[in-house]
Amino acid sequence: MRISWFFKGSWMLQLLVGVGLFLCSFFIEYKILQVFITPAALALFLSVTLEMGKVIAIVWHYYLNHLSFSSYPGAVRLTSRLFRLGLVALSLLCSQLFLNDRLDRPNLARVKAAETEAVENRLSKDLGRIETLYRSRKAAITTRHKTEYSDLKTSCDQRIINLESLLLAEMDNVVSGVFKGPRYVEFERRLLHEKQACNAAVKQLQQQQSSEIEQLETRYSRQQQALLSTADKKRGQILTDNFTNDERVNDPHITAFLKVTASLFDVTLKPMEFVFVFSLMLSFLMEMGIVLAFSTITVSIVPVLKAQHETALEEEVLMTRVGGEAKHDEVMHQAAMEKIRKAGIRTVNKAKSVLGSPQ
Repeated sequence: MRISWFFKGSWMLQLLVGVGLFLCSFFIEYKILQVFITPAALALFLSVTLEMGKVIAIVWHYYLNHLSFSSYPGAVRLTSRLFRLGLVALSLLCSQLFLNDRLDRPNLARVKAAETEAVENRLSKDLGRIETLYRSRKAAITTRHKTEYSDLKTSCDQRIINLESLLLAEMDNVVSGVFKGPRYVEFERRLLHEKQACNAAVKQLQQQQSSEIEQLETRYSRQQQALLSTADKKRGQILTDNFTNDERVNDPHITAFLKVTASLFDVTLKPMEFVFVFSLMLSFLMEMGIVLAFSTITVSIVPVLKAQHETALEEEVLMTRVGGEAKHDEVMHQAAMEKIRKAGIRTVNKAKSVLGSPQ
């Protein structure tokens, strides 16, 4: 009794293990097929049918394998084996893709985001620095320009005032009722020339000052564009870089394990190599667990299933024979009744013809 319960409990646990691994394999396969197949409902339907087909093919193969070669032909056996191997290979591939996607540089997006943020922060600081320098230089230049303009304007105005004073004084020097003598004409010429020279000097100073401001702004704009271009280039490098040699992108547990392995066994493995081997091993164990669970359960109950199947087949054959015999008897009975009916009709018709003839 205890042994019976032990085997029943073992079968139940093994069935639960198989169902659990089956559900994991189904979920992984659905997630991978969903990437390649649209709509999602089609990927779900295909995943369900393929995984159910894998389990059913395993069960029926190990059951039918106990039948004779004529009952389970070699071509069907080969087709079943290829179908099962194909489904297991598909599940292995899907598991590989799923696990590699999860384990291969899981922190890559976070590292790229951190690197991009660092570039943005550096750009912001550099732009702020050159803008502060630009504003301070512009303020100093503007102050100097105001001073230069004020000094030039004061100097010009002073010279003009002096010449105007001389010209006014010369107007008091009247000879024969005329004050526009040679000295007056000379002072007037000098005053006009001074005004023109002052206007030209002011205009030249303004042009020089404008040119200096433009040069400052051009230099600031070039520095700004250089910083923006460098930042764009760095952002592009971050987007295209896979950070293979950067430990930050890998799982810290994997990195620590590889360091311990390298120090103990002098074996150097790259994280991607470890991920591939680990994913392959986990995928293989999961698929072999499904095959083993349903195969061993099927093998262990094959005698019972075979006996039940044979009994059911014998019952079906017997019922078919009994039904056939009953159908045959019914047909024979109907034929006999039809024969009797026709004979009766002939007798009645013959009697009518005898009774209806003249005496």
